[in-house]
Order: sequence, then C-alpha cells, then structure tokens
Amino acid sequence: MDHTVSTGRWRLRVVGSRARLFDGGHELRLGDTDAVALAYLALAGPTPRSRLAALLWPDASTARARANLRQLVHRLQVRADVVSGDPLALRDHVETVTPGSSAATSGIEEPWVEPIDELDPDRFGELAGWFRAERERRTNAVLLALEQDWRRSTAMGDWEAALTHAQRAVAVDPHAEQSHRRVMRAQLELGRVRDALTTYQRCRRWLRSDLDLEPDTATAALAQRAKRLHDGAPAAARSLVELAWAEHQRGRSAAAEQAAITALDTLERSGDAAGVAEACFLLGSIARRGGDAATARAWWAEALRSSARPADGPTRLALHLNLAMVDDGLGASDSAQGHYLQALEVAREVRDQRAQAIALNNLAHLALDAGRVSAASDLAAAARVVAEASRDEALLAAVLEGASRCATAAGDPVSGRGLAARAYLMASEHRDAAVLVDAAASLTAASRALGDLRAARSYARHAADLARRYQYHDALLVAERAQAELGDASVTLGGAPFGAKEVDDDEAAAMP
Repeated sequence: MDHTVSTGRWRLRVVGSRARLFDGGHELRLGDTDAVALAYLALAGPTPRSRLAALLWPDASTARARANLRQLVHRLQVRADVVSGDPLALRDHVETVTPGSSAATSGIEEPWVEPIDELDPDRFGELAGWFRAERERRTNAVLLALEQDWRRSTAMGDWEAALTHAQRAVAVDPHAEQSHRRVMRAQLELGRVRDALTTYQRCRRWLRSDLDLEPDTATAALAQRAKRLHDGAPAAARSLVELAWAEHQRGRSAAAEQAAITALDTLERSGDAAGVAEACFLLGSIARRGGDAATARAWWAEALRSSARPADGPTRLALHLNLAMVDDGLGASDSAQGHYLQALEVAREVRDQRAQAIALNNLAHLALDAGRVSAASDLAAAARVVAEASRDEALLAAVLEGASRCATAAGDPVSGRGLAARAYLMASEHRDAAVLVDAAASLTAASRALGDLRAARSYARHAADLARRYQYHDALLVAERAQAELGDASVTLGGAPFGAKEVDDDEAAAMP
C-alpha cells in the first residue's frame, strides 16, 4: 500500500530504515546508502554534514566520510532536487510520510510498518541503534494514541470506530496480542462473529510463527465465545426462517418479511450459503405474493448467487429445493425440474420424508402445467403416500390440494372436489393461508367441471375473498377471472384491491 501524499512532485516515504523517493507517480531507484540518508533526514530533521558523514561511514576517516557525503549529495541533486544546505536538510517542497503519521496509518488493509531490512550494526554502528530507537519511539507514540482513541470510542459505544482503532493498532504491531483481542471484542459487539474467529486464527498464526507462543487465556476465551456464537447463530437464524415461513403461510406478510430479513443478516455473517438462499427465496416469495414481480426477481436472483454446493446432505437438499423454487418462480421449468429431481434424490439419501413430498408435489405441478396429466397424477399419488407416512398434516393438506388439481384435470372432478375439500379443512385447522386459497380455487375448478355452477361461483367468490385477506396477488387475479367466466356480475377484473372484505375464520372453516 502506497501511503505517499498524492500532491506535489517530490514525495518521500520512510519505510523502516530507508526512504523511497517518488517523482510524481514514478519511483526513483535509490542506492542503499542514499535511501538510508534520506530516511534519517526525514526523521531527524536538519543535520550537520559532518554528523551525517560520521553516521553513514563510521569506519572511514573524516576526510573520506566527507568526500563520500559530497558524492551522495551530488548524486541526489543530479537526479532529484530534494536536499540542500549545511546543516543538510530536505527541501521544503518535498512531501514526506513517516511511520506513525496520519497519512501512513489512514489505511488498515496493510500495516504501515512493512518488512524492515535492518541496518547492519557492524557497518553502521550508532546509526543502526538510532533507527531502532526511533522506530520504537514512534511505534509507542502511535499505539498510545490509538489506545486513547479505543477507550474513547468504547466508552461512547461506538464499536465501528473502536474496531478501526484496534485494527490500526494491529497494523502497527502485529505481535501485540491485546490489539487482536480488541479487534475480536469489537467484532463480537458488532455481531461479526465469523470475522472474530478469523482475527483469532491470524493472531494465533503470527504468535506461533514469529514468537513460538500460543494465545493467552483471555484471547482463547474470546475465541471460545465467538465459536459458541458462530455455531449457534446459524441454527437460531434457520429457526427464525422457519418461523418466517409459518407467518408467510398464515398470510402475515409483514411479520414474515421482518423475521426473514433479521435471519438473513445473521446467516450472511455466518457464511451459511444454504440459509441465505432460503431466506432470499422466502423474501422473493413474499414480494411475489404481493404482486411485486421486480422485487421478487431481485431476491430470487440473490438466492441463486448465494447458492453453493456444500458436501453435507441436508445443506445440499435445502439448496436444491431453493434453487428449484426460484427457477419455478422465474418460469424456468426445465431447470426447476432438474433441481427438484436432485432434491428428491438427496432427500431419499438422508431419509427426509417432508422434502420428498415437497419435491414430488412440485414436480406434479410442473407436469400438470406442461400438459402431462398422467405423469402429474402419478407424481401426486407418490407425494400423497410420502406425506401421509410423514404424519405432517400441514404438508398433507398441500399435497392433497395438488392431487385435487390432477384429478380434475384427468377427468375425475368428483375425486378432485373431495380432495380439495379435505385439503381446505386441514389447511383451515393449521391456518395455512396458501393452501386455503389454492384449495378454494381447486373447489371452484372441480365444481365447474361437474356443472355445479352455483357452487363454483360461491367457491370462486370465496377464493377471491381469501386472496384479498391474505394479499395473494396472483390468486386474486385467478379467482376474479373465474368469477367473471362464471357470470358473477359482482366482480370487475383487476378492480378489487387488497383490503377488501375479510373472511371470518368460522365462515372459512365451514365453506366446503
């Protein structure tokens, strides 16, 4: 990292015991002694020529040392207008950056103390010791200022600023274990658990390789705290996503969205790719339900970007289901089918009956949409067998609704209406808004196929009321279209916004 000042022609940067000289954006190559001399002048200020000559050539005679210095000054003046006078000094127009200056410590990506090529004490004697002492003095001054900034920031609860100060302290002295602890503490206060663990590993590596030491008990205790949080946070966030799904199913979009966003923040920090994908997919589904297709696509695209291929079965299963649902929502049927099939394979490997039923049910929907009614019926039947074996009634309600659609499409509306009625009652019991709305639509379709137009109009009207109540944009449009096709004069296509008449729970439960 180049901490040189960006204005002016001549710029000088001190690195360890040597200087780097820049002419605008071009660095001039300096001889070793020239670089040491410029570094000394930048740090010590104006120096008598006799003093500098003695420091640079301690073993030479006075005459030889002065002659050497004259040659050094001449070389510099030929190449760069940066030194003059006696005492010898850097010219005023030379911009300098020395260790510990504000410009040198403004960045925290790399330390301002770069690998230092120490001066040979046998050759330079006093000058080598002077540079060591000067470096130590400046380092201590910077660390003291950063410690004061750290204490001020923590007292104010400004952990972002505290983190910056601690990171700069680590950059100044990578072997100061206390500075690493402060970075970890700030990261934990900010909820950046994974970053805290990374900081600990870096600290441990430096201590082992450079000092042959292990982190002390205070640092190890912070690492244990970070590990507990890291191990527990994704699980808690995943549980929150499940809660958000439940709220989404009950038609409580605002609560579902808030829970999903809260979980997403934790999942992103913990690096849980599958969890991030699931949360993003849910947020897209919430937006899609409300008719905001652009936002839905944005969330689903984020879900796709977040997906990876972890090795463990449950995570791969979650990712394949998420990817399939994203593709399904985006209308990429072939890709969705592929992911559902992969999810089904993994679900069988890990014996997850719920995931098997979901994959089979959604494959049935894809087949039905493609006009493959026979295949859809077979898949729906398989989904029903697995769902019943799982004893998950909420899942079974969704599978029965899918089977209802397949039965009606296959020319058996009697079975279709019976399956839809059963799905409706089970969904009502479990307060699953999505299945309630879909079951009312399936009751409409089956009744219409049976020629029972009065019942079909009643179910269509009820489906529209449910869609308004739970803010299902697409389902509302479908229900209103069905009402219009059935001759219901009370509906105007696209004219009934959300917030219309709500359906009473008792009325909904008794509807079939």
